[in-house]
Amino acid sequence: MSEFHLKNVNGEVDRNRLNTVMLEDGVIDWAAPLRALDVDVPVLLEYPIADDDAVAGQLEQVRTVLDGE
Repeated sequence: MSEFHLKNVNGEVDRNRLNTVMLEDGVIDWAAPLRALDVDVPVLLEYPIADDDAVAGQLEQVRTVLDGE
């Protein structure tokens, strides 16, 4: 695998209402596949994030999982 695109969704059944959400707000267990990645696989956040503070928070969650904490 050359890169891992990461996002979470709100879980709406109606595809017209299905949206990406912050990692902690979605229905997908996004941490489990991260733990299985090789350490050299880049992780890309693939959803709109409103501001720099929110980006920092999302990156911190990803780093925590990747660091095994």
